Amino acid sequence: MAVVGPAQTRAGAAWLAGGPLAALVLFLGALVFAGVVASAIFQASGQSGPLSWPTMAACAAFGVACMLLALPLRRPVLSAATAATEFAAAHSGLATAVAVGLALRLACVAVVQPQPASDGATYVGLAQQLLAGGGYGSASYRAYWPPGMAFALAPFLLTLSSIPVALTAFGLAAFAGTASGLHALSRRLQLGRWAVVPVWLLALWPTHILFTGLPEKELLLMALLPWALLLGLDGLHRPWRAAGAGVLIGIMVLVQPSLQLLPLAVLMVALVAGAGLLQSARLFGLLLVGAAVVVAPWTLRNLQVLDAPVLVTTNGGSNLYRVNNEWATGAFIPRGPVDVEALGEMESNREGKKLAVAWIRGNPGDFVQLTAGRILLFPGDNSGGVGAAFRADPDRLPRQAYLALKGGTALPWLALWATLLAATWQLRRSRHALPWGLAVVLLPYGYLSCIHAVFESGSKYHLPVMPLVFVAAVLLLHACTAVSGPASVPASASAPRKSA
Repeated sequence: MAVVGPAQTRAGAAWLAGGPLAALVLFLGALVFAGVVASAIFQASGQSGPLSWPTMAACAAFGVACMLLALPLRRPVLSAATAATEFAAAHSGLATAVAVGLALRLACVAVVQPQPASDGATYVGLAQQLLAGGGYGSASYRAYWPPGMAFALAPFLLTLSSIPVALTAFGLAAFAGTASGLHALSRRLQLGRWAVVPVWLLALWPTHILFTGLPEKELLLMALLPWALLLGLDGLHRPWRAAGAGVLIGIMVLVQPSLQLLPLAVLMVALVAGAGLLQSARLFGLLLVGAAVVVAPWTLRNLQVLDAPVLVTTNGGSNLYRVNNEWATGAFIPRGPVDVEALGEMESNREGKKLAVAWIRGNPGDFVQLTAGRILLFPGDNSGGVGAAFRADPDRLPRQAYLALKGGTALPWLALWATLLAATWQLRRSRHALPWGLAVVLLPYGYLSCIHAVFESGSKYHLPVMPLVFVAAVLLLHACTAVSGPASVPASASAPRKSA
């Protein structure tokens, strides 16, 4: 997001890169290991109810134990991670990583032959409806579904011969966009020749590969977010780039409306970094203007068809109520005790918000329990690609093979966070600051974690920010190799540079 020069960030960034940022990484790492166990228990129970306090306490204890275990194991973990990183950086470039990633995704589509299901199938149907001139939505729900994915899929469905071909092309384009964005962002964060390593992680990442050929909104969000961060990095010094970041945030809001508060998070980073109030306010205003350019036309459309002001969608109230009621589990359930979606579109939205707020006020203890469970489920096991790839026809894969595949996709996620923990411990034990850019790439992760502490949660919801965790891991490894002696981390690794 917004980054200022070393002189400006000296106080804010030095404070942030010290204890608070290290504590955040250690906390998030412990949460990931706890969340993997919590997700396994939750799924084994058939998601029949919220996680109990004793279960969550046991998961938390396991997570803390893993986080502490990373301290004595940090040297072998870092040695292996650094060797792999050096090899990838020394023997390949961006084009090679992208080519391998594209080949793996094409092979996956050929073998798995995924079919759209659930929300993805709805987005395909809405895109086809747009292309047929039928407008958007239906007589009953004219603004229930966010329009971003339908707009993104429409060009592929228009120009390519079949739905599977179009969805495969969409997935490959999303991968290429994410890869190039990660590489550009990593270079901006001064990773040099190591900037290709996050791209390699993306290229080889099982969950992302398994999403290819599916109309999943997470693919589009993963492609947009690195570019939004990259433009935002220079936003305090190059106003048009801040406006460009706002445009990308606006597109993401049309895809996932819960991202509408992201400009506020950018403002917080700018203030912590030491930017002045006027400078931060200008950045915030430009982000809002850029986002409004994209979102406002859809809001005006909603005003015309609904005769009421609706920013993007009308599903916020029903979604909030579905996960905050006496039947709620923390994950998706079809409905609450009151079927608010049987009401009219606007009434469903209003009544859902009213019922959810009333239940939260009347049951604070149950709400806190649900919130704690949702926080644990958010990092999860990173196996969302397995569920998505086989959702349309789950019987295609024997249950034992399905569980083995889910477990296999969880291992890289755990290894990634073990690296983050080991590098954080190493930097703190040697009294070095963490790289300031870590706050930039972890901010969206924390933002979505907070959102899904109140709304529906699960491991698929961290996927939009998953590639940024790749950058975070490489930033920490870079800092570990860059430091020497008891001095603080060199400016190139610990503080962002001022834009030219």
